[in-house]
Amino acid sequence: MAAMATTASSLLKPSFSGVRLPAAARTPSCVATPRAGAICNSISSSTPPYDLNAFKFSPIKESIVSREMTRRYMTDMITYADTDVVIVGAGSAGLSCAYELSKDPSISIAIIVKEDRVAGVVTNWALVSMNHDTQSCMDPNVMEAKVVVSSCGHDGPFGATGVKRLQDIGMIQAVPGMKALDMNTAEDAIVRLTREVVPGMIVTGMEVAEIDGAPRMGPTFGAMMISGQKAAHLALKALGRPNGIDGTLKNVTPALHPEMILAATNNGDIVDA
Repeated sequence: MAAMATTASSLLKPSFSGVRLPAAARTPSCVATPRAGAICNSISSSTPPYDLNAFKFSPIKESIVSREMTRRYMTDMITYADTDVVIVGAGSAGLSCAYELSKDPSISIAIIVKEDRVAGVVTNWALVSMNHDTQSCMDPNVMEAKVVVSSCGHDGPFGATGVKRLQDIGMIQAVPGMKALDMNTAEDAIVRLTREVVPGMIVTGMEVAEIDGAPRMGPTFGAMMISGQKAAHLALKALGRPNGIDGTLKNVTPALHPEMILAATNNGDIVDA
């Protein structure tokens, strides 16, 4: 009986290594009672729960909306104007990278969905680049970062913007673009080629295929997540933090970051990162 209790308690232990959330008070579960009338409200009652024809919003001042929009934007900018790691792109690789980095509470992280720059990001680059002919000046709005992780995906209207911008300003020679679909080759290549392409900027996910001419991967997301995890450890290395790239993570007390490990490479079925 004691053995069964121990097994049950171990199964309930969370694997997440963060701070335990306060336990919420349990509320009695509702017991369903048989309905006397029909299931459909419109049939069972002549009075609907609300009348869409008479729906009306409460009055609001436009100044309240303007202040709230400005407050939210300025709060974000003040908070993230100087950040350890900025991740450009919130796809599977970018979010995997952010999750891995979040295990070190001392690192500040910001996720941006669009344009980027090494040593920081320009959050309004579309306006800066598109409106020079229509107005006198549009200054870039910049966020500084010690490391930028670009995960903008494969080429498209807003794809691969990180590496394309590097080519435009002469920091890399060419962006050959990804090759034809080959899932078996692409998964290994995406993880292997995830790296710091220029000082301060790491490329991960399908954007790697654009800069290296690797095959397109298709909807197999395992390599995307491992690529993001590898990018996170590359960022940790650039920040001088314990990481799984150079083996310094082994010197950290296991109880401190029990989940913060790179994907195991001792299995032949797992790509060597």
